[in-house]
Amino acid sequence: MGQERIRSDTQIREKTRDIFFNSYITGTLVSNQFWVFVAPFDLTLIEVQACGSNTNNAQLKAGNSLNDAAYLEYFDIGDSSVPTRKNLGSDFVGGNFPTIPSGTTVNFTLDYDGAGGTAASFVSLLAVFQEG
Repeated sequence: MGQERIRSDTQIREKTRDIFFNSYITGTLVSNQFWVFVAPFDLTLIEVQACGSNTNNAQLKAGNSLNDAAYLEYFDIGDSSVPTRKNLGSDFVGGNFPTIPSGTTVNFTLDYDGAGGTAASFVSLLAVFQEG
C-alpha cells in the first residue's frame, strides 16, 4: 500500500507507491562511485540519505544524463554511520522535489574523499521515490 507524502512544498497530499533504491559499499573507497538506472515510469524523488562508517569528506550529488547535479548538488554525506538526509523540497535543485519522466537515466555520483579529504568507508545510500 502507498504512503501519504507531500510531493512538493505546494501540492496536496496524494496516495502513491514508494520505490526504494539502496546500495551499500564495503571497505574504504579509493575512487569515486557511480550508480545509474533508467526510470521505469514517472517518478518523484522525495528523499536521499547517505553516510560512511567513518568521519569522512565524501560528497554525493544526483542528476540525470544531461546534468549530473540536476536534482541534488554535492552535499556532505554523514559520518560515523549517521546519514545526512535530504527530504525537504527546499533541499533539492529548484526548491521542489524533482519529477523524473519515464525513460530518464538517473545518476548518483559519490566523490569518495571530497576533493582530497578523508575517504569514506562502508558507504550506505538510500533514495526514495514516489510513483508519478
